[in-house]
Amino acid sequence: MTNRERLERYFPIADFIQAMTGPNCEVVIHDLSDLSHSIIYITSPGVTGRMVGGTITDYLLGLFTERQYEQKDFLVNYTGRGPKNRLLRCSTYFIREESELIGLMCVNIDISELIHAREVLDAALMIDESQLPEHRAKEDFTLSVGEIIAHAISEATMGADASTLSPEQKCRVVQDLSGRGVFLVKGTIPSVAGLLGVSEQTVYRYIGKMKNE
Repeated sequence: MTNRERLERYFPIADFIQAMTGPNCEVVIHDLSDLSHSIIYITSPGVTGRMVGGTITDYLLGLFTERQYEQKDFLVNYTGRGPKNRLLRCSTYFIREESELIGLMCVNIDISELIHAREVLDAALMIDESQLPEHRAKEDFTLSVGEIIAHAISEATMGADASTLSPEQKCRVVQDLSGRGVFLVKGTIPSVAGLLGVSEQTVYRYIGKMKNE
C-alpha cells in the first residue's frame, strides 16, 4: 500500500471535522513523502486559499525537522495567519502508521470575526488595548516556497544583504537553513545559491561541512 493510499483513509475524518465545524474551517492532509507538493486533500480552500498540490508551510516543516511528533500525538490551538491578514486557530495531528510518521492532518479555523467581536466588547468595557497581548501567528499560510527561503535567510542574516556576507557567514547561513529543514523541500538549493550569490556546488559543500563536523 502506498503512502497516499494509507492517508486516503483519513479523508472521511477530514470531511467529518469540516461538516461539524462549519464554513470557517478547513482540514488539510499532508503527505510527507513529497514536501514540495504535500497537500493531497483539503476540504475548504477558501480559508487559506491553498489547493491540492500545494507545499508544506514553514511552521509544519519545523515541526517535522524538530521531530516533535516523537513526544506528542498532536498540537492544538496555535495561531496562523491567512490571506488578508486573517487570524486562524490551528491544530495538527501527527498521522502514524506502524510508528512511522507518514502525514499530518491540520485543522485551521478562521477566528477573525470572533476577534473583531471581542474587540467591540473590549471597547465597550473601556479596556486599554495597549495592555492586551499582541496576536503573533506561528504559522503563515501566505508564503510560497521561495518566500519561505527568503524569510529564513532574512532571519538568519538579521536582515542583512546575504550576497555581501563573507564565505564563513554564508556557510553558517546555509547550515542554519539546513537545520530548519529548508533543503528537504525540492528545488531549494538553486534558490538559496542565488540569494547568497554562490554556486549550487558551494551550497552542497557547506551542507557537507556541517555533516562532517
